[in-house]
Amino acid sequence: MPERVAWLGATGLVLALAALVSASAGSLLGPAWIWLALGALVLLGAYLAAGGRRVGGTARRGARLGGQTALTALIFVVCLVLLNVLAAGADVHWDLTRASRYTLTPQTRQVLAAMRQPVKILAFYGPGQGATAKLLLEQYARHSSEIRLRFVDPNRQPALAQRYGVRNPGAIVFAGGSTRQQVPDLAVGQAAFTAALVDVTAKPATACLLGGHGERQAADITGPGYAGTAKALVDQGYRVRTVDLAARQRVPRDCAVLVVADPRVPFLAGEVREVAAYLQRGGKAFFLAEPSDASVFAPLVAPFGMDFSRRTVYDSQDNLGGQDPLTPLVTGYGFSPLTLGLPATYFPTAAAVRQERAVKGVSVHPLVLTSPQTWLLPAGQNRPRPGTPPLGRVSLLTAVDGKGGQLVLAGDADFADNQNNSLGNRQLFLRAVGWLARPQAAAAAAAAGGGSAHLILSPAHQRLIFYVTVVFLPLGLLLAAGMVWWGRR
Repeated sequence: MPERVAWLGATGLVLALAALVSASAGSLLGPAWIWLALGALVLLGAYLAAGGRRVGGTARRGARLGGQTALTALIFVVCLVLLNVLAAGADVHWDLTRASRYTLTPQTRQVLAAMRQPVKILAFYGPGQGATAKLLLEQYARHSSEIRLRFVDPNRQPALAQRYGVRNPGAIVFAGGSTRQQVPDLAVGQAAFTAALVDVTAKPATACLLGGHGERQAADITGPGYAGTAKALVDQGYRVRTVDLAARQRVPRDCAVLVVADPRVPFLAGEVREVAAYLQRGGKAFFLAEPSDASVFAPLVAPFGMDFSRRTVYDSQDNLGGQDPLTPLVTGYGFSPLTLGLPATYFPTAAAVRQERAVKGVSVHPLVLTSPQTWLLPAGQNRPRPGTPPLGRVSLLTAVDGKGGQLVLAGDADFADNQNNSLGNRQLFLRAVGWLARPQAAAAAAAAGGGSAHLILSPAHQRLIFYVTVVFLPLGLLLAAGMVWWGRR
């Protein structure tokens, strides 16, 4: 009889565990309640069988203990199954990271609540990759029914990756309507995700390229032209148009940002006044200069206390290919929505962006800096004079914010032309335009920025963790086991 009771108990426990596995694995073994009911019946039979035999009106001690054990196991397993079922139907999680990296900020929740159109999020990761992105993107999907989240292995679905312009694993594409925004793996985080979400759901904005002064044009498909950059703007959901102030006299009202790329002819006094009036009305402008013609911008940027150098940047430490000091290469940036996670950028024959004087109400933010081993060379000189000390870091791109408007000043127009808009150059241009034309995306990104997720331990902390986990904890367990053994003995 005891052997039968043991077999019945073991069978009941196996059936109850099958119910637990079924509830955890999405009914992989069939409905969990069937397994749970069978296990309960078998365990109940074992309990009755164990308590059925009595000697002298008293149940045998072993049978009674066996029945109690079976009943306790049944109650325990039933509780586990019920807790698992309840947890599966509830959205409960705890974010214990220092900066709450996986908790959506109020600004992000506000963006998600305001969504009125579906947005597809395609995360292109291989097997075992993208754990951080997955945890965060699932939060976005939980808070908005408009989010369509999908993880794609680009090696198994290369056609889909090619369709969305993904060349390497690790890219995340946000697609809303005809607008797309790609977030590289280096920029994974709530700031970049929220900014991309705002970009693809925002109303179409107009980028106006100024003409009439020899500027780079959107229709020019030659190397120095901006046809590729204009197409990238259209792909991002912008309308692109060319504006000639000499003919029109005014900047159109629908211009979200005015792009002035490498003008060769000085502006007329009336044109300068119109650009200043446009900025005073809250306009945004992106000025891209070249050292040879940087003086053309002087009347436009002087009210902000800014200017471009007339000399060419020479960076002997960080440059393209390590052999072209006249083409600075930048791989590290400060924290800004404009440069967050940005790949390497390079700037052929660039001028430095300088703050000549402080202006009340104007804030200046250098964002793209050269290395400390930088000189500025006058025209006709291709290397520093022997013995001349370097100037240190200089800015190649600076954001300027003031009551008189917002500007992004770049000391190079070549970096965004048809032959150089690779690596991070195209992204930098698009982000600069987006920072100006879609400030809500930049604001949401800044609000969702968060802090560093790295835990830096001092040597003392490392030693403490070692002794606690490797020495004291095992010794404590051994001591406790010895005391239990001695007590039983």
